[in-house]
Amino acid sequence: MVILGIGLLGLAALQQQALRYSHSAFERTQAALLAYDLADRMRANPVALAAGGYLQRQPQASAACDSADGCAADARAGHDLYEWQQRLQEQLPAAQWGLCRDSSADDGTPEQLSCSDSGDLYAIKLWWPDVRGDGLERLVLEVRSGR
Repeated sequence: MVILGIGLLGLAALQQQALRYSHSAFERTQAALLAYDLADRMRANPVALAAGGYLQRQPQASAACDSADGCAADARAGHDLYEWQQRLQEQLPAAQWGLCRDSSADDGTPEQLSCSDSGDLYAIKLWWPDVRGDGLERLVLEVRSGR
Protein backbone atom coordinates (compact mmCIF):
# COMPACT_ATOMS: atom_id res chain seq x y z
CA MET A 1 0.00 0.00 0.00
CA VAL A 2 2.86 2.38 0.86
CA ILE A 3 4.62 1.69 -2.45
CA LEU A 4 1.39 2.28 -4.37
CA GLY A 5 0.82 5.58 -2.49
CA ILE A 6 4.34 6.80 -3.26
CA GLY A 7 3.88 5.82 -6.90
CA LEU A 8 0.62 7.74 -7.15
CA LEU A 9 2.19 10.81 -5.53
CA GLY A 10 5.02 10.64 -8.05
CA LEU A 11 2.52 10.35 -10.88
CA ALA A 12 0.60 13.40 -9.60
CA ALA A 13 3.84 15.42 -9.40
CA LEU A 14 4.73 14.38 -12.94
CA GLN A 15 1.29 15.46 -14.18
CA GLN A 16 1.66 18.83 -12.45
CA GLN A 17 5.04 19.42 -14.12
CA ALA A 18 3.61 18.44 -17.50
CA LEU A 19 0.80 20.98 -17.07
CA ARG A 20 3.29 23.72 -16.16
CA TYR A 21 5.47 23.03 -19.18
CA SER A 22 2.44 22.83 -21.44
CA HIS A 23 1.15 26.19 -20.20
CA SER A 24 4.61 27.72 -20.59
CA ALA A 25 4.70 26.55 -24.22
CA PHE A 26 1.21 27.97 -24.76
CA GLU A 27 2.30 31.38 -23.45
CA ARG A 28 5.41 31.36 -25.67
CA THR A 29 3.21 30.54 -28.67
CA GLN A 30 0.85 33.40 -27.80
CA ALA A 31 3.80 35.80 -27.47
CA ALA A 32 5.17 34.72 -30.85
CA LEU A 33 1.77 35.11 -32.54
CA LEU A 34 1.33 38.55 -31.02
CA ALA A 35 4.82 39.66 -32.05
CA TYR A 36 4.26 38.47 -35.63
CA ASP A 37 0.87 40.19 -35.68
CA LEU A 38 2.49 43.52 -34.80
CA ALA A 39 5.29 42.92 -37.32
CA ASP A 40 2.71 42.28 -40.05
CA ARG A 41 0.83 45.45 -39.13
CA MET A 42 4.08 47.41 -39.32
CA ARG A 43 5.02 45.94 -42.71
CA ALA A 44 1.54 46.72 -44.04
CA ASN A 45 2.10 50.42 -43.27
CA PRO A 46 5.59 51.13 -44.71
CA VAL A 47 5.10 54.92 -44.72
CA ALA A 48 4.52 55.09 -40.95
CA LEU A 49 7.16 52.44 -40.32
CA ALA A 50 9.85 54.42 -42.15
CA ALA A 51 8.78 57.62 -40.38
CA GLY A 52 8.90 56.05 -36.91
CA GLY A 53 5.12 56.12 -36.46
CA TYR A 54 5.17 52.85 -34.55
CA LEU A 55 7.40 54.21 -31.80
CA GLN A 56 4.45 55.82 -29.96
CA ARG A 57 4.33 55.02 -26.25
CA GLN A 58 0.72 56.14 -25.70
CA PRO A 59 -1.14 55.03 -28.85
CA GLN A 60 -4.73 56.03 -29.37
CA ALA A 61 -7.57 54.33 -31.19
CA SER A 62 -8.91 56.19 -34.21
CA ALA A 63 -12.50 55.66 -35.33
CA ALA A 64 -11.51 56.84 -38.82
CA CYS A 65 -9.22 53.83 -39.19
CA ASP A 66 -12.22 51.51 -38.84
CA SER A 67 -14.27 53.40 -41.44
CA ALA A 68 -14.41 52.70 -45.17
CA ASP A 69 -12.53 55.95 -45.87
CA GLY A 70 -9.52 54.85 -43.81
CA CYS A 71 -7.03 57.11 -42.07
CA ALA A 72 -3.57 58.61 -42.45
CA ALA A 73 -0.50 56.40 -42.07
CA ASP A 74 0.52 57.84 -38.68
CA ALA A 75 -3.04 57.49 -37.31
CA ARG A 76 -3.08 53.89 -38.60
CA ALA A 77 0.16 53.21 -36.71
CA GLY A 78 -1.35 54.51 -33.47
CA HIS A 79 -4.54 52.55 -34.06
CA ASP A 80 -2.58 49.37 -34.82
CA LEU A 81 -0.57 49.74 -31.61
CA TYR A 82 -3.69 50.44 -29.56
CA GLU A 83 -5.49 47.36 -30.90
CA TRP A 84 -2.36 45.26 -30.44
CA GLN A 85 -1.96 46.37 -26.83
CA GLN A 86 -5.56 45.35 -26.15
CA ARG A 87 -4.90 41.86 -27.56
CA LEU A 88 -1.67 41.60 -25.57
CA GLN A 89 -3.51 42.42 -22.33
CA GLU A 90 -6.21 39.84 -23.13
CA GLN A 91 -3.84 37.02 -24.02
CA LEU A 92 -0.81 37.71 -21.80
CA PRO A 93 -2.08 40.00 -19.03
CA ALA A 94 1.20 40.15 -17.11
CA ALA A 95 3.32 40.83 -20.20
CA GLN A 96 5.46 43.92 -20.68
CA TRP A 97 6.61 45.11 -24.06
CA GLY A 98 8.85 47.53 -25.84
CA LEU A 99 9.26 48.62 -29.44
CA CYS A 100 12.25 50.62 -30.59
CA ARG A 101 14.90 51.08 -33.26
CA ASP A 102 17.84 48.98 -32.28
CA SER A 103 21.01 47.79 -33.97
CA SER A 104 21.40 44.89 -31.50
CA ALA A 105 17.89 43.78 -30.66
CA ASP A 106 18.59 40.84 -28.36
CA ASP A 107 19.25 42.79 -25.17
CA GLY A 108 17.47 44.90 -22.57
CA THR A 109 14.98 44.37 -19.78
CA PRO A 110 11.39 45.55 -19.26
CA GLU A 111 12.77 48.44 -17.20
CA GLN A 112 15.58 49.35 -19.63
CA LEU A 113 14.98 48.55 -23.31
CA SER A 114 18.63 49.21 -24.27
CA CYS A 115 17.84 50.61 -27.72
CA SER A 116 20.34 52.37 -29.95
CA ASP A 117 17.58 54.41 -31.68
CA SER A 118 19.40 54.17 -35.00
CA GLY A 119 19.21 52.21 -38.23
CA ASP A 120 16.29 50.57 -39.98
CA LEU A 121 15.90 47.64 -37.59
CA TYR A 122 12.90 47.73 -35.25
CA ALA A 123 12.81 45.37 -32.27
CA ILE A 124 9.57 44.10 -30.78
CA LYS A 125 10.47 42.96 -27.27
CA LEU A 126 8.10 41.00 -25.02
CA TRP A 127 8.58 39.79 -21.43
CA TRP A 128 6.16 37.75 -19.33
CA PRO A 129 6.46 35.77 -16.09
CA ASP A 130 7.17 32.10 -16.65
CA VAL A 131 4.64 29.79 -14.99
CA ARG A 132 7.44 27.32 -14.29
CA GLY A 133 8.87 29.84 -11.81
CA ASP A 134 12.03 30.53 -13.84
CA GLY A 135 11.65 34.32 -13.83
CA LEU A 136 10.80 36.27 -16.97
CA GLU A 137 10.59 34.78 -20.43
CA ARG A 138 11.66 37.02 -23.31
CA LEU A 139 10.87 37.08 -27.00
CA VAL A 140 12.45 39.50 -29.47
CA LEU A 141 11.34 39.90 -33.06
CA GLU A 142 13.20 42.12 -35.52
CA VAL A 143 11.44 44.06 -38.29
CA ARG A 144 13.32 45.99 -40.97
CA SER A 145 11.80 49.09 -42.51
CA GLY A 146 11.99 49.40 -46.26
CA ARG A 147 11.39 45.69 -46.94
